[in-house]
Amino acid sequence: MKILYITPFFNYPPMDGASLRTVKLFEALYDEFDIDVITYKNNPLNNEVFHYFKKTNFYFFSSKFESPKPVSFLNRLISSTLPGFSSHNPKSIANDINRILDKNGHYNILYFATQLMGQAKLHLSSEIYSILDLYDIYSTYTKTKMKGVHYFRPYYWLFAIEAIRVRRFEKNILKNFNILLTTCNENKYAVKDLCPESRILKISNGTILPKNIKIGKGNSLLMVGNFEYSGNFEGIKWFLENVWPSLKEKTDLMLLLVGKYSNSLKKLVVNDSQIQLTGMVPKLDSYYENAGCVILPLFNDGGTKTKLIEAMAYGIPIVSTHVGAKGFESIDTIYKTDNPRKFSKYILKIFANDIKYDSLITNQKFVAKNLSWKKIGRKLKYSLKNLPIN
Repeated sequence: MKILYITPFFNYPPMDGASLRTVKLFEALYDEFDIDVITYKNNPLNNEVFHYFKKTNFYFFSSKFESPKPVSFLNRLISSTLPGFSSHNPKSIANDINRILDKNGHYNILYFATQLMGQAKLHLSSEIYSILDLYDIYSTYTKTKMKGVHYFRPYYWLFAIEAIRVRRFEKNILKNFNILLTTCNENKYAVKDLCPESRILKISNGTILPKNIKIGKGNSLLMVGNFEYSGNFEGIKWFLENVWPSLKEKTDLMLLLVGKYSNSLKKLVVNDSQIQLTGMVPKLDSYYENAGCVILPLFNDGGTKTKLIEAMAYGIPIVSTHVGAKGFESIDTIYKTDNPRKFSKYILKIFANDIKYDSLITNQKFVAKNLSWKKIGRKLKYSLKNLPIN
């Protein structure tokens, strides 16, 4: 079986949730199938990629990924493009895919690694069996923007209009695919509501399992993520403004923020001696070992958060918003609330050793057994091997 893997990024080794999923699922398919990749030139591939994946032909889009630019309220209201989707040129991507198909002949599967790549399917005439990996569902994400905005505010109505437009556009994209992949049951139900006739397969997010890690009883508060990403930045900004001040009054905890960050975040924490911005780090083991609690103050609805699974694998209790804990609502070592006072209360409860260490070990074993990328990749390989295609 021959697959063309269409992805906006191929960071190797992967350093964030989206690229981690993209690369790890690719690795699983590479072991079983003949697979080529097309990605962006302005996301340069290092020599490790060509060394590890010698069988793969790598191609590049002729267009560039464009970071979203600030848009005024009025321009956003009348724009023909939708927020988030405008950073890619789907017609150009479709032309590039056609160029590869003309050059290489037959592929059995077109695998679109994100929905933003999936836009190109609207401009493809090819009838090749197509799979779309829905790391995020934008119709659910856009609806969450309205929360906390009063209905008499202009932006409430802007977000409401955009939510309707995104839902229609997303539905139009999804109906063009043979299989849709989702990361959790909640997203599966949301997609089923959009496209009742679609075939949907749940392929969970996973984690790289740590080795020889002790269950955390550290004395620091930890959040790991790419803080240049708006969802993570807005989440930690909410935490710093609404939760952190009351915590500082009651404790001398250190807050470690591990991952890429912007000047905007640097300005928020510049005078706080209890906050450390580490930037990118080669290994996370020591940070998790020294953490007593992981926080996930996220409000952007998407798939299951890879950092939540990672924290469980390290045996760390978690305090999260409800959106951040999506897919893991029943886990007793994840404390869930959108209320700042309760968020602070749960953190203090954890550091008062009011947690179930047996449950941490149980949940750690659950992740090791069910949510390693090896296990998840095996499920994807099996599913593709049994597709009704030539």
